[in-house]
Amino acid sequence: MTNEIKDFFDEAAIDRNAKIAKNLIIEYEQIVRSQMVMSMVDPKPGEMILDGGCGNARDLIELSRRGCKCVGTDFSPNMVEEAKKELSKNNIEGIEVEVGDLTNLRFPDETFDKVFASEVLEHIPDYNKAISEMARVLKPGGCAVITTPNRHSLYGFDRYVILRGLLRRKPVHPCDEWKTHNELASALQDNGFQIVRSAGACYIPGSLIPYRLPDILKKLLIRIVRAVEPWLSRTLPKNAYVLAIKALKKQPLESSP
Repeated sequence: MTNEIKDFFDEAAIDRNAKIAKNLIIEYEQIVRSQMVMSMVDPKPGEMILDGGCGNARDLIELSRRGCKCVGTDFSPNMVEEAKKELSKNNIEGIEVEVGDLTNLRFPDETFDKVFASEVLEHIPDYNKAISEMARVLKPGGCAVITTPNRHSLYGFDRYVILRGLLRRKPVHPCDEWKTHNELASALQDNGFQIVRSAGACYIPGSLIPYRLPDILKKLLIRIVRAVEPWLSRTLPKNAYVLAIKALKKQPLESSP
């Protein structure tokens, strides 16, 4: 399974940005996801931040522009090479990007002020171990932000009920198991985190029809959804395509004198 996942993302890394830009809906998904991540992480100049599963550096670029000290890891060597190319293209220096396993990080305990993993945990069979590692390398009181596609969304209905259930379509991805809000929140709490905020991003009504619309209708749909996105994110965070949870690593209890 491990090699299959790595091989899948090594292939997906090739011309990734161009592939995303070909479909306006997919591009919109990435834009609102990244905006939500930045809002939840709330990066400050000088903070040490880990991007676990950094892909081709979309979020690292924004973090660098905000003056953070960033480290990005990704399981896919090709993704890491694409990330380095994107950083170079944007004239960004001083960011470490390396091949790494989120379930077995090389960093010492309590290294980072903040950590995040966006669209990553659904691709890790032992995602609970990944959250445990994120907790280990995070300073007490530090912030963790996790996003994942939502099984309890219209996208999830298309995927799990129609494609996998009714049509019996086999997934092309070797590991892509979407989470629910309660599953993600429970995993964080089990690993010593306190939930402080939940949010959602992308309320496009599923993927089966919207992905296949002509561009003029995609633009209209995006305009409508964009107008109500902030309200929906606040009121229906558990029903968005992309779930996000922000949590704080609990401070150790002081021993009694």
